[in-house]
Amino acid sequence: YLSEVSSGDTTKVAMDFILTFQFFLTVIFAILLTAGSFSEDIRHKAIYLIYSKPVTRKGYILGKLAGLCSAVAVLSFLFYLINTTAVLIINVLARLYTPHIVLTERMFLFSLLCALAGVLAVALTAVFSLLHSTALLAMVSSFLLFLAGLEVAPVKELVVASKLASPFNKLAVKVAYYILPNFSFFNLKVPVVHHFVPVP
Repeated sequence: YLSEVSSGDTTKVAMDFILTFQFFLTVIFAILLTAGSFSEDIRHKAIYLIYSKPVTRKGYILGKLAGLCSAVAVLSFLFYLINTTAVLIINVLARLYTPHIVLTERMFLFSLLCALAGVLAVALTAVFSLLHSTALLAMVSSFLLFLAGLEVAPVKELVVASKLASPFNKLAVKVAYYILPNFSFFNLKVPVVHHFVPVP
């Protein structure tokens, strides 16, 4: 597929795939790790053993969240190292596209925002894990909220600009936009790949 891309775009397409994969995998990893962590403690009654020690509920939840957020941050940093290496190797092999001088810094910023999206996913999944009785319900709820939050900004722009949408629909979409977490804010793939140049 990459060989059929127009001259000079091979690296950009590869970067697009790599960064999309990183964004989704970071958030999915955060959701799976968090949902399993809280529910397993409750299901195996390990939480009673933890509470027998001088640990408060607040301390338990904050400690668990800090550990999960640290794991997401480490994963994002590893992705940064792997992806930057892969893009530079593809650039050497393709020899059709010279990346911008600050490509690695932009990829680092993208990885940082992926980590923040993962932290937000950890927090949302922790809430759902404490509300639901099984890890599966927490995972599904968190993933659906992630998908809704990822698409709420483009839907808002489309509905608000449409002349066919009713005032009620516009109001409903605006309310959803301000209630749902906006995961698309963390996805800066286009500025990283295309160097803030608008793509036609």
